[in-house]
Amino acid sequence: ILGKGHASRKLADGQAPPATQMREPVAVFRGRWHVAYLQMLLNDRRMTEAYAAVERIALADDDPALPEAHYLRGLVHETNTRIADPKDPEHGVLLEPSRQPWITRHLGDASTWYRRALEARPSHREARLRLSRVELERGRHARALELLQPLREEPDATWIRGLAWLFTGASQAALGAITEAQRAFDRAAQHPE
Repeated sequence: ILGKGHASRKLADGQAPPATQMREPVAVFRGRWHVAYLQMLLNDRRMTEAYAAVERIALADDDPALPEAHYLRGLVHETNTRIADPKDPEHGVLLEPSRQPWITRHLGDASTWYRRALEARPSHREARLRLSRVELERGRHARALELLQPLREEPDATWIRGLAWLFTGASQAALGAITEAQRAFDRAAQHPE
């Protein structure tokens, strides 16, 4: 009745399977479930629930879902900076002049999580792109340009490459390199996606 995969089944020699054999598949499933759940909350724009879920995620350092979980944590914090009427549990609705500390805090948190995603998986292109945008918004243009370099050199004309050129142009314009910024914007326009 319990089926072949049930934990109480006996091995050929009459012993139950070691608990460690059962923990690994459950841990992998748990990590993937956290990522899928967080993606669903973000897609449905259920930010209050997504923010609460971010605080509850606890994955092992070797969990294969860890880079994506870190990326999504950063995305939750970054998205919170773009909400028109952000609510903070301590302050209620924040008016425009009082938004800056709130935005600064969430951009800092987003930066931390994106960096952790890149530490866990250096090839995570979206985490690199998002981190570069956060650095751009924080006024750290040299760092943004450094992060964008490998994305601009990708061989395929993807939306990530197009946004990398767009963010490059914005950083260069902020630094006063108008000619280089115009070239970057022209390159971004070549990516219709």
